[in-house]
Amino acid sequence: MKGARFFLMAAVLLGAPALATVKRFELVAQGSVFPVDEGVYVKGFSFNGMSPGPMLLVEEGDTVEIVLKNADSVAHGLSIHAANTQTSKFLGNVQPGEERIFRFTADFPGVFMYHCAPGGHGIMTHTMGGQHGMIVVEPLCTRQNLHRA
Repeated sequence: MKGARFFLMAAVLLGAPALATVKRFELVAQGSVFPVDEGVYVKGFSFNGMSPGPMLLVEEGDTVEIVLKNADSVAHGLSIHAANTQTSKFLGNVQPGEERIFRFTADFPGVFMYHCAPGGHGIMTHTMGGQHGMIVVEPLCTRQNLHRA
């Protein structure tokens, strides 16, 4: 009973901890053609048909679920720098038509890169070809409300 009272007092004094939520995102890896200038185009790679890929906005403590779909004719992958683990073990070398799901807890606030990581020299080719984006992990203590910017 003392433990329950202590927890209740701590919650009142410090504020109840926010409940972590699950944030789900879908990234579709594909080849794309990007306009550079009037009548000038370059072939590259994208997530969801755009480069950079969509900004993924989560809060510290959230469970993040990313579905990676390969809609291309070549292998793709995903390196998520916010995950604090080697994501290529789970999301590397995704073959055409394949789909993989990866979950992690957003432990550290900050702005992190994600990019294609099919393995080998393909990492630089796909990343420099446009297949990259940012994941923002907002801190619990001082939210910047980037979604309103």
